Amino acid sequence: MNILAYVTLYFTAFIGGIVQGISGFAFGIVILCVLPYFFTHVESLAILSFVSLFMLAVNAFVYRKHVVWKQLPASLTAFVVGTFFSVKLLKYTAGNPIWTKLLGGIFIVLAFYLLFYQGKLKIEPTVKNAVIFNGIAGIISGLFGVGGPIAVLYFLAALNTKDEYMSTIQFYNLFGVIFDFAIRIFNGMVNISTIQFGLSCVGFVFLGLYVGKKLFERIDGLMLQKVICCLMIFNGVSLFIR
Repeated sequence: MNILAYVTLYFTAFIGGIVQGISGFAFGIVILCVLPYFFTHVESLAILSFVSLFMLAVNAFVYRKHVVWKQLPASLTAFVVGTFFSVKLLKYTAGNPIWTKLLGGIFIVLAFYLLFYQGKLKIEPTVKNAVIFNGIAGIISGLFGVGGPIAVLYFLAALNTKDEYMSTIQFYNLFGVIFDFAIRIFNGMVNISTIQFGLSCVGFVFLGLYVGKKLFERIDGLMLQKVICCLMIFNGVSLFIR
């Protein structure tokens, strides 16, 4: 890669950190808009998983005081099962270009959901729904790395306050990404170059998290969401027709 490629990737990691600091979940959506142009689909997901370990460990520590622990066992179990089988599937079909096209399709679907339907779906915070939504989140995370919005649908319904949501979703994501990265290592999807590049991104992500937290009470979150969704649609179409 040339200098411009590295600048683009590090800037994207910085922006992803900002968005994560504001929303609590969208880092993967942002960084995966760029990673697939420079790495394979499998490498992109491995880099995302590795960098997320550091980012979520910091966030989990910062928001540790309001975790609703009873919401985690069923949700994480479903997530782990979904991730396990989807990564296994990806291992044996990783060379197929269909995954890039499907990632583009997932971006388009998520963008339209966030633009037009977020907040309109009413979900009961039952164990059954915890298993269903987090199982789907695990499958999408294993295959595409962007299962966060699906899990958020459940946790927004199950938790009562903004603090409970932010704290619980960080620990949920941290435990989930630990398993996600471990299963990718076990399936031979992580190499030295993945680790090296991931480590080089961590500082930019932390800087983005810091800026995101500073902007949290000032920025127009709705406008930010609309901009991100438009970029997701453009990128999704681009990936789909590559």
